[in-house]
Amino acid sequence: MNATSTIEHVANEKKHNPTVRFNIKSINYIRTTNVKSVVDILGVITAISSVCTIHRKDGSEVNKQIVQLQDMSGYTIDAIFWGDNFNAVSQEISSLCAT
Repeated sequence: MNATSTIEHVANEKKHNPTVRFNIKSINYIRTTNVKSVVDILGVITAISSVCTIHRKDGSEVNKQIVQLQDMSGYTIDAIFWGDNFNAVSQEISSLCAT
């Protein structure tokens, strides 16, 4: 939501509202999962690296940033965003940390 969001009550409509279900696991749990497994985690951002540029094998350059997350288990994990993923989340992360 943002300052221009509108909330409306929809009475007696029988629409299917899509839902998203998460199976939150502790960061500690990730150590026991298979490589390339998809795991839902919930944590707090504890550190954000400076943006740096990396060079791909094809000669192109992309931005990269590391975001460290910590959960209630006390363990941390680094989420590395680069390329299209960096572009998609970098601005949002910065705005969340600025507030």
